[in-house]
Amino acid sequence: IYYILEVNATSFPFLQDLFHLELGTQYTTHLTVRNNAFRNLPNLITLDLGDNKMLLLDPFAFAGLFKLQNLDLYHNQLNSSILESNYFQDLVSLQYLNLTGNRITYLKPHPLFYQLYNFDILILRSNQIRSICKGELHSFQKRFFTFLDLSYNNLFQFSAADWDKCGNPFRSINFDTLVLSGNGFSVDHAQHFGEAINGTRIMQLKLDHQSMGAGFSNEHPKDRKST
Repeated sequence: IYYILEVNATSFPFLQDLFHLELGTQYTTHLTVRNNAFRNLPNLITLDLGDNKMLLLDPFAFAGLFKLQNLDLYHNQLNSSILESNYFQDLVSLQYLNLTGNRITYLKPHPLFYQLYNFDILILRSNQIRSICKGELHSFQKRFFTFLDLSYNNLFQFSAADWDKCGNPFRSINFDTLVLSGNGFSVDHAQHFGEAINGTRIMQLKLDHQSMGAGFSNEHPKDRKST
């Protein structure tokens, strides 16, 4: 199936035994997902809508997907509203969300994320997020992320004064793995970042593919495992 332009409430018969659905990489200019498009797939666990050039979502596109655990939305020209709006309000079982390679410029996730108790893997690699400051991830507070990937976003290119204003973006969030690779950190950037996130529990912090050079050593935040 490579030429689908639209998925709507009549696209699928009732299929209670369908658990995995791939609708990615359509050879069309866009893919539109209408309200209640998956209402006849109540037991869907994995949905792949990735790499569709442009994905257009109605507000209740994912309505009724109460058992969905894995959602791929990579390379779809989605903007920041994908997290800021309530698209995921019925996804109470969601664990994994892949938003790689979209056009997300800031993060202010909707309060609905407080209710997604199993959500612990978020991939935001290769978007256009330039900064995240204290309070902007309020809906993620008191959450444990197994894996959060913010690599290749050109994040946190701040001066010391900017960091004083920004504060700790990860306050009250705990991590197994936090990936910040490829964000162009200099030694100064890494130092300011390490000071800003002091108090955040991170088991593994990945800062490879930066511009820190030989002056970066194990006295800098690269080796911070937890605080």
